[in-house]
Amino acid sequence: MNHFVCYHWGELYSPENVERLYRSVKAQFSYPFEFHCVTAEDIELRPEITVHELPYGKPFKGNWNKLRTFSEGFLGLPNGDTAIVLDLDILITGSLDFLIEDLPEEPLVFARDKHKSRLGLVQTSVYRVKINHRPEIWNSIVAGDHDQIRKEIGKESDQCWIDRYYPKGQPKFFDGDKIVSYKYDCYSKGIAPFGDGLAKKGITTARWGQAKLPENARVVMFHGRPDMHEIEGAHWGKWKRASFIKDFQY
Repeated sequence: MNHFVCYHWGELYSPENVERLYRSVKAQFSYPFEFHCVTAEDIELRPEITVHELPYGKPFKGNWNKLRTFSEGFLGLPNGDTAIVLDLDILITGSLDFLIEDLPEEPLVFARDKHKSRLGLVQTSVYRVKINHRPEIWNSIVAGDHDQIRKEIGKESDQCWIDRYYPKGQPKFFDGDKIVSYKYDCYSKGIAPFGDGLAKKGITTARWGQAKLPENARVVMFHGRPDMHEIEGAHWGKWKRASFIKDFQY
């Protein structure tokens, strides 16, 4: 069985963001699947979504929790089933069948990180893993010195932890034309001649531009700021509006 999994905590994303992601998967994935939301909040979701409690902050907060997917017996799912982890800040723009059809024999496949400092490393906005594959990735966090780990890893958290197990050049990746970054693949950055501060006040070419959806894109990652709702109808600082978001409301 294929299991789509999203993680939800805090107030940045609402239950509607979870349900939007579910509707997108339902519309664009042609194989049988179950949908799971692992959440730290008391939220109500449609019955097609299985809700699991997230023990928030134990041992880590925020994105560290996404590494729970590697824990033994994750969500009580059968050994060898497939988990496809999707962040809530992605836009689905085409068929998702490639998420299980690409590299079918590989137990772990990631989206590519598009930032110039992380080329060849993983982006955890989208990844596929067999249940109970590489449990040491999670076990080593639980057994470690949490304060020291946070100090060493910094803000990238879960991605940099995976780098320890899959250094540059070693991860298996989905096709980079299918999973794209708004910031790095969508012609989204305007010119800010007087810096980011004045760009936020509108002194930037981004106010007149439009981000463009690449032809083969099936998933667009909106990692970091701006969020989708911030650029759907207007620019956000030096970042151009992404009007194409309105075309994929399921």
